[in-house]
Amino acid sequence: MVDEASLRAIPCAAGVAMLDIIKVTLRQIASPEFRHVLAKSVMLAVVLLVALWGLLYLAYRWWLLGWLASHAWVAPDGWAATVLNLAAGLGLVVLMIALTLPVLRFVAGNYLNEVAALVIPPTLASGLSRRQGPDGASNLGASAGLATRSLLTNLVMLPFALVPVVGPAAIFLVNSRNVGRSYFAMVNASRSDEERARLMAQFRWAIWAAGGAIVALSAVPVINVVVPTFGSTLMIHLSQRLMDEPS
Repeated sequence: MVDEASLRAIPCAAGVAMLDIIKVTLRQIASPEFRHVLAKSVMLAVVLLVALWGLLYLAYRWWLLGWLASHAWVAPDGWAATVLNLAAGLGLVVLMIALTLPVLRFVAGNYLNEVAALVIPPTLASGLSRRQGPDGASNLGASAGLATRSLLTNLVMLPFALVPVVGPAAIFLVNSRNVGRSYFAMVNASRSDEERARLMAQFRWAIWAAGGAIVALSAVPVINVVVPTFGSTLMIHLSQRLMDEPS
């Protein structure tokens, strides 16, 4: 467990030194104390992600091949089929991104109590609770809400995905905001709705940056299975530091 002195030694300038908090988070989730909860989180993430990606791929193959077979005017090796394949492939990637993030968020909520008990020292009092994980229905509902927002925003941003640099950057920023707010709400569930809304508005840029770190790690194959534990730990540390900052 990272002690109180280590937490308070993290330098803050103009809010929070995000890179320092990320370093503390990575060091902590790699510690022996985290081994058990990390293993459980990774196993559940692997099962759910494999199921999700498999279903999306099967739906993609079934829909596209079925559509092409039912429209004789589309030559299998013609330009129309190529365009449709590219469009469907791009749509599949966007769907995978939009749905992977909520799946990882669901796993994070499932093990939040165990992570919080390891991360939050009993002597620190910043409004965070060591036992604040959502129940199954609440966790599923919050993850479904993130999935809905992710799908809608990514579908709206889909036309921009082909614009070099600007398009992917815009999609990344939108997803970072959604994910950051969702994880912040999750680890601050013990607060009132009004207080959470106030804190989200007050610290929106730091929360957005933390969401960016979570989304960036989510985009790395294989490594992304540690995102639930990483995201929960990161946001708990961030919340602790934000509450310790003078307003």
